[in-house]
Amino acid sequence: LVDVCELGVMKENNPFRRCRCVAPGERVHYPVYVFRNPVSTALAAGVTLVPHEHNLLAAIFAKMPPQQIADILSDELLVSLGSAAQPVIERLTQNPHYAYQWVSADRLRLLSLRNRKLLCSNMVGILDQVSPEVLTSITSAL
Repeated sequence: LVDVCELGVMKENNPFRRCRCVAPGERVHYPVYVFRNPVSTALAAGVTLVPHEHNLLAAIFAKMPPQQIADILSDELLVSLGSAAQPVIERLTQNPHYAYQWVSADRLRLLSLRNRKLLCSNMVGILDQVSPEVLTSITSAL
């Protein structure tokens, strides 16, 4: 699972990087940027099965650009990572635009208090763009 996650990290400076894989009798290409819903749901199931790897997997996910994190960080994956999600949330908040796209009142409730405060404190600059429900959740977390 760790090796698969490493392959899923899209490089910010080259989002169209491709891996060459040898299939029997031919060469095939596939994009490394593969983790999006519904794949992220299956990914969350795999993460749940390896709790001893949560910190390592979170570190790998934190290498992804915020846009990719917003795409893959489903509720299921967030719950699977638990408190190990902190570096992933930190990376997501580096671009408030993608954090704004990702956040919801329900997702804020899924975060640990520490991660909720981290996310909310980095979204202060865009409070005028969030829904009233999310705004209430953000202000109560702060």
